[in-house]
Amino acid sequence: MSILQIRNWFFAVLLATSFGTLAGCKENARLADHEVRARDVQTVEAYGRVLDQAASPSDVVFVFVKAVLDDYDAGNDIAKREQAFDTQLGTLATERIKKEVSRHAQTEQQILDSFFIAARRFAPVLGHYRDTFREDHESLTARMLAGEKGGEDGSVAAVLMNLDHPDPEQRPQGNVVARFDLIKEKGYWRIWWVSFDTSIRDWKQKQINGRPLSDAIKP
Repeated sequence: MSILQIRNWFFAVLLATSFGTLAGCKENARLADHEVRARDVQTVEAYGRVLDQAASPSDVVFVFVKAVLDDYDAGNDIAKREQAFDTQLGTLATERIKKEVSRHAQTEQQILDSFFIAARRFAPVLGHYRDTFREDHESLTARMLAGEKGGEDGSVAAVLMNLDHPDPEQRPQGNVVARFDLIKEKGYWRIWWVSFDTSIRDWKQKQINGRPLSDAIKP
């Protein structure tokens, strides 16, 4: 089984579990006080970036993590949290994620519910390391390594990002590498998966056949 197949399988299992939990709730209380929604893939402007069809995967990830930070910083201010989440939705590959959940959902509303739950879980994946996201665009993108690949099934990309542990004195080896998987949807780079690369603590130290990872992925 390829890495991509493993990610698809795990994603499906995650959403199947989410859907099962959701099905037991009352229709009017699906997600507490949140409006269940998705956004069509289109140009997004946020944090000084324009995420049009010319935007890079790194810029899409930059906007996403900035919106995650704003989501947490909003605290109990629901309006600000929802605004930050709307920006997160604008960076996601809506149709790809819906495709993954559709195998477990029976109606359009169930597909939307499951999509929303999945999208809501992306931010908590990164939340512990969110102080890193306070850096500016130049500093944050310097933490990233992006690779793109075209194929019969369409264009895909992966962005690795070094994240600092919030308490380096307590956890000097606590840094992690976040991984963002993207695809081209309607001509836009958009995120469909957020995870950690548990094999490394710093992609800049990773080597393949004696070559730095940043050189090894070049065509």
